[in-house]
Amino acid sequence: MSSHTVSSQNDKKKKKKKRKFVKVHVGSVRPHRAIQRGNNLNFKGMSLKLTSECCFFSVCVKLLSASLIELRGGAPLLDMLPDIFEWPMAVDNWEDDYGKTWRLEDVIARLNEKYGTQLLVNFFVGTDDRDSTSYIIHFDQQTTLGLLSRDYYVCEGPYAEACRAYEQFMFDLAKLIRSDRGLDINETHIREEVTRVVDLERDIANATDTPEDRNNPVLLYNKMELGELNRNFTLEIDSQKFNWSYFTAKIMDTVNISVPESEKIINYSPNYYRRLNFVLAKYTKRDLQNYMVWRFAMNMVVGMSRAYRDTRKAFRKALSGTTSEVAVWRQCALYVNNNLDKAVGRLYVQEAFSEKSKELMEEMIKDIREVFISNLNDLAWMDEETKKAAEEKARAIRERIGYSEDIMDDKYLNNEYKDVSICGGKKTLTNISKKEPTLPGIDLSHDQLFFLNFAQIWCGSHRPEQAVNSIKVDVHSPGMFRVLGSLQNFPEFAKAFNCNKSSNMVSDNICRVW
Repeated sequence: MSSHTVSSQNDKKKKKKKRKFVKVHVGSVRPHRAIQRGNNLNFKGMSLKLTSECCFFSVCVKLLSASLIELRGGAPLLDMLPDIFEWPMAVDNWEDDYGKTWRLEDVIARLNEKYGTQLLVNFFVGTDDRDSTSYIIHFDQQTTLGLLSRDYYVCEGPYAEACRAYEQFMFDLAKLIRSDRGLDINETHIREEVTRVVDLERDIANATDTPEDRNNPVLLYNKMELGELNRNFTLEIDSQKFNWSYFTAKIMDTVNISVPESEKIINYSPNYYRRLNFVLAKYTKRDLQNYMVWRFAMNMVVGMSRAYRDTRKAFRKALSGTTSEVAVWRQCALYVNNNLDKAVGRLYVQEAFSEKSKELMEEMIKDIREVFISNLNDLAWMDEETKKAAEEKARAIRERIGYSEDIMDDKYLNNEYKDVSICGGKKTLTNISKKEPTLPGIDLSHDQLFFLNFAQIWCGSHRPEQAVNSIKVDVHSPGMFRVLGSLQNFPEFAKAFNCNKSSNMVSDNICRVW
């Protein structure tokens, strides 16, 4: 699926006049589609005036108000469950009502294309790693787990409490939904199903490639035709074979794009899919459905009524060490910023962004490039041909400073969102720092202030539970080591603070990233 194919399809779609859709929260943290007619926003019978991104924030606050949330109870989640083929442990007669026509492809596709939830098969369209001018379909392993990382699923020692809280969370939520639906509650039966779900997720976690296995981008890049997935990566559940072409079509049909069997795709996790097939052979379609809907439902409760939010309290405490909830205004600020980032950026630029700042950064980027190129001459291990190629690459960099001029265009903002670009550097900045007066009342040199500012960026504290989580799932080092580790290998820091050779901040073996 080339970028040309996507563009031509999109051009055809733009010619059709459609209702405008926006995303809003209503009693859950996931976005839902709401019909916007003119300046009126209508969702399930509720109508609110919508005039700008500022009012969008107000709409969010109103919809998340405690009184409205409590009034709706479990309705937002209960209304969505049939759309994702129901949660077997929270409903009666699932086999008769859903099981007979159930297909794994349908469930995974629906969760992906409509609710942004990637389970079992991670499907997305992104830039081709070896051709940045085109987009291509990617298939990857499941990248998120209910217990954050595979280590937790041993459920012993330091992980025992988190496992118990996780199972109790699922048990309590299933009970609450059955109660709200007026259904009988068989606690023994629910416990059995909860255990099966955790066992299944443990097996999925163990089937995933480890972070170490995924460090090599060359090994991740497995380009093949879509049809090859059907031939060489069989997934089977209850004697039903997973049809990769059908699954792909279920997602791409939502944007009116047809994908042939000969379409080139990238398979990031061939070994995961081979292992996953053995996992699926141990479980029933009811187990799979229980698991997938549980993973969807567990993320819904944060924006629902108090009774639903309370089901996750102990679990949140076990994982992060806190039970406090994010304030409504903060939820809405994050929500609006995440979904209308360019519109919010436009407001910031108009209110607080100086054009002079952009000019200064353009000058700084120019200096950074020149220092980088001059540093190439000091690299004894790099031959002349490679140095020349590195210089050409540096000169080919396109600057994106401050903001795109597009966000100042009303027409552009009305038709399109999402383009963020961040760049930065540390080593080169010290080489281009300008001599300025020192700050009054602070007995620190300009260079010392530079390093103090760098360290302060990463200043913070974590509860012990959250610190463990960050070690397990965060791709970055903890802030303390991002500061100390880099500066110990940075002679300019030792020079600025006159550190002697015996100092902990002077490394015997300095590492340098060119």
